Amino acid sequence: MNLKHFNLIILAIVMIMAVSGCNKKTVNEVKNNYIDNKASTTGEVKTDVKDAEITEEAPEITSDIDTSDWQTYRNEEYGFEVKYPGEWKSSIGDVGINNENKNYLLVFQSYSGNSKNSKNALPLIQISLFDKAKAAYNPINFGEIIGEKKLQKLKFDIYGKESYFGFERHGLTMIDNNQELSVRISNIEDEDVLINLFNGVLQTVHLLK
Repeated sequence: MNLKHFNLIILAIVMIMAVSGCNKKTVNEVKNNYIDNKASTTGEVKTDVKDAEITEEAPEITSDIDTSDWQTYRNEEYGFEVKYPGEWKSSIGDVGINNENKNYLLVFQSYSGNSKNSKNALPLIQISLFDKAKAAYNPINFGEIIGEKKLQKLKFDIYGKESYFGFERHGLTMIDNNQELSVRISNIEDEDVLINLFNGVLQTVHLLK
């Protein structure tokens, strides 16, 4: 065998080895892709991530506000109570609410006395109870959905938006088959202050039944 033929044989062997290695790599990639796709479509997971959490629970409501000296609004008829800042004034009724459809069972409002913001609006806490069987409101009016928060057996859908008068937070939760409780705080210009106050009020909601 001359040198030319020997070189051709060596070159052929190298090419075969290269092709074999490439095919092996390709097969492994296809296999891994199949496993990943199967996990995403069937809920099955690979062994190294089988203990990972699949679903995320709604976070607990937390606030660093001291509510020990707050006043309590308690409603025996509908079976709930909630606290609001001790120095805030309050009223019960349909103040400022269009109730033509009679879906509001209750409206309780607490406002910060004469402490108006720069837009001449009073910071406001509004606790409302809706009759879901008659409800004509659209949650989209409450702003964008932010997420969920839980408090014992209750789970609140949280909405938020910004208006000319300041920031607003809105929490909705079912307390009975046809009754939805709404906690709304608005007209606060500092968003961090709003969020802390909102969480402080939410964490005082308590069912009596």
